[in-house]
Amino acid sequence: MGSFGLRSAYGSFGRSTRMIFFTSNLLSIIFLIVTLTFGIWMIITYSAYSELLAPSLYVDVAWIMIIVSLLGLGNSFFGYWCIIKEVRCFSYTYCVASIVISTMLFIGGMMGHVFVYKLYNQVPLSLKMLTSLRELYGMPGEESITNSWDELQKNFECCGVDEKDNWRVWKTSKWHMHYKTNTEKPRIPDSCCKPGMLQHCRGQFLTQEHLYEQTCHALLNNSLGEVTRVAGYISIGASIVILVPVIFAFLYTRLIRK
Repeated sequence: MGSFGLRSAYGSFGRSTRMIFFTSNLLSIIFLIVTLTFGIWMIITYSAYSELLAPSLYVDVAWIMIIVSLLGLGNSFFGYWCIIKEVRCFSYTYCVASIVISTMLFIGGMMGHVFVYKLYNQVPLSLKMLTSLRELYGMPGEESITNSWDELQKNFECCGVDEKDNWRVWKTSKWHMHYKTNTEKPRIPDSCCKPGMLQHCRGQFLTQEHLYEQTCHALLNNSLGEVTRVAGYISIGASIVILVPVIFAFLYTRLIRK
């Protein structure tokens, strides 16, 4: 059979194995790009609220998605080079690296699901939010908490924590009590005000028509839970997909003559 036999890289089996590797590796690259993009979007969109949930495991999940998917993309292109050049030792290196990267992505995905479980069942998010609002918002050295609350209320168009502790809870905060002014103290932060209603919010005749009526806890809790759950599924899915080309790279490498 010579160089084109069944056990040859240039026979029908070898050519088919090589083609399946190229196709499946392209699919893994697409999955890794999706993982990278979603991780970057999570950091841009949700990292501002991390101070309200410390320790914020979902941020760690997003960074794992970004860093590991970048490593995976580099490794995937390295795999193409190894198979095209038919370098056995580097091909095996690609296979081992892919398994390590797959494991890291899988762990990141599981971390995401652990965070979602704790968010809904163990972490008293409403209590953390209430404590940070009353004790830390607007205080010297707590700019990160202040920015987190302002970003949350503006982006989600909400005010306060929950139905019990709605916008009126701001009057019990240290920010309100320690506010120094020659006029009447503001009852809510500017971030609670609807667009164009800032003067009304700062005045004496504040009504619910001037501010966001929804409270923030349920909105943040549900949004963050859904996003992190999707991140977990994407990471686990990518960890499985990138193992497919490893199988065919290994088979093809076994067919390459030393």
